[in-house]
Amino acid sequence: MQECLFATPTMMEWWISRISEKLAPDVSLLQKVLDIVRAAGMPANLIKRAEYLLRRGMTLNNPKINFNRAKAHGKPIDMSRDLPSQLRELVKTYPLGAGVQAEEAPVDKDGSSRAP
Repeated sequence: MQECLFATPTMMEWWISRISEKLAPDVSLLQKVLDIVRAAGMPANLIKRAEYLLRRGMTLNNPKINFNRAKAHGKPIDMSRDLPSQLRELVKTYPLGAGVQAEEAPVDKDGSSRAP
């Protein structure tokens, strides 16, 4: 491994929201299907199973992330230093949900970065 980054969910919100937008039509369709089967009187245990199966089918398998853009939002991990202590420092400095202000790289319509 040559480079490694630390990033909280807030630091990665630009990417997480992009994935959520891609899944939004499927989430809407799922809700419509569940409303129909509930109205038709399907038993709750079958509705729960159907919802589980439908949610499994609407995931994105291995969505890509632009590493240069991730670098602009995350914090680099020094691979030559003690990793456990370094991670403890990062988690203490950037607790879950904390972000880092980064200069935005220009982004194409598909969400990929045009950074050099």
